[in-house]
Amino acid sequence: MDTNVNFGVVPYPKADEQEEHYYAGCGDGLVSVPNTTNDPERTGIIIEAMAYEGYKKIMPAYVQSTLQARYAADPECSELMT
Repeated sequence: MDTNVNFGVVPYPKADEQEEHYYAGCGDGLVSVPNTTNDPERTGIIIEAMAYEGYKKIMPAYVQSTLQARYAADPECSELMT
């Protein structure tokens, strides 16, 4: 990324001092399935499997290659995005 802008990452605050790590969520969207589908249970299984695979494979790759490598301004910011 070619820029002279320097920015940092501020995590969501911890709930209290007892919480060990910072936690943050990832936005998601709704999946619409027509009510005329022939096999709604099968459709639900497929959607759930796709969500699981995305969580296990796509999110780690996104965090490592995009957030940590490309957008993190320094090693401390990169560490926050793990």
